[in-house]
Amino acid sequence: MFKQTAIGLTCFLLGLAGGMVAVSNAEPVRVEALGGQCKHRLAPDSSWHYQYGGYETNMELSMKCAQLGFSFLPYEYRNLKWGYRFNYVHLGHVKADNTFPLDEKEYFRAKETGTQVNSPTARFRGQGSTKGITVGLASEYPVLGLHVGPEVGIAALYSTWHTDIAKESWTTYAAPLTGCRADDWACADGWKATIYMGLTLRYGWLSVSARRYENVHASQSEKNPLFIGPTTGPVDTLMIGLSIPL
Repeated sequence: MFKQTAIGLTCFLLGLAGGMVAVSNAEPVRVEALGGQCKHRLAPDSSWHYQYGGYETNMELSMKCAQLGFSFLPYEYRNLKWGYRFNYVHLGHVKADNTFPLDEKEYFRAKETGTQVNSPTARFRGQGSTKGITVGLASEYPVLGLHVGPEVGIAALYSTWHTDIAKESWTTYAAPLTGCRADDWACADGWKATIYMGLTLRYGWLSVSARRYENVHASQSEKNPLFIGPTTGPVDTLMIGLSIPL
């Protein structure tokens, strides 16, 4: 549903371009700096958190985040201004301090049968971040003294996930660790592209932005297609800051 809505909004804005012309009093380039909160979603069970068997799940999924960039709206059609927005975004740090079963096969057996998990328990601490650039279409329309407009675009994001698992204890129940797994399990670091859709409200220099990124997660399919960080799916952001004309 999100993807269809984003595609529809993109087609709508692009369709307007056919009837738009640059005007002499075009909106100036605006430098934008905003900060606020991001909310990530948990990946499925056993992706660094375990929902069965009473294991501890202490995770920080809502955190501070920021975006910095500029917008340029050189076109106008019936009071609707339209153009582009470019941002560097930092979607925050995901943190975890969880317990887990060393014997994961035993965990799944117990979960399927509804019985006790017969596996030693260990603890790990991990953290990861997501940051990158966004390029998209932006618009503004005057409403009750505010400038309101949807936006849609593409985000190229680099996500990481690193943990401090003691590999000596883990290798008793798993294959020998090599490469990034032998270091700090940083097998998930990598670039991913996703679409985003949002809404901005501006009053003078004050700007508020709400966005949803469709799918944000750490993974590297060329190393291990099943290995991801603890979060996946949509990320929602709500930020406030300055939009200063040059």
